[in-house]
Amino acid sequence: MDTLDDLRQKIDAIDEQLLTLFAKRFALAKHVGEYKKIHSLSIIDKKREVEKIKTLKKIGEKNDVSLSFIKKAWKIVFAETYKIEGDIDSVSSTE
Repeated sequence: MDTLDDLRQKIDAIDEQLLTLFAKRFALAKHVGEYKKIHSLSIIDKKREVEKIKTLKKIGEKNDVSLSFIKKAWKIVFAETYKIEGDIDSVSSTE
C-alpha cells in the first residue's frame, strides 16, 4: 500500500497535468476568439455549452464523476474561456 506522501505525490502530478491541459485549452480559446471576432460570432455559445455538458456527462458516468461536479467545474471553465475569447485585442497585441 502507498504511503500518504506517495499518494499526495501522485495527486500533485495529476494536478500539474490538469493545469498544463487547462493552459493548452485556454491557448486554443485565444484562437477561437480570433475566429469569432473575424466572423462576427458571439463569444457566448449556450448551445455549445449544453452539448459539451452532455458529452462530459457520458464520460463522467463511465468514470464515476458526478454531473454536479462537471457542471460546477465547467461553469468556471466556460467563464474563463469566454473571458479569454473576449479579450482578443489585448492578447493579439502582445503576441
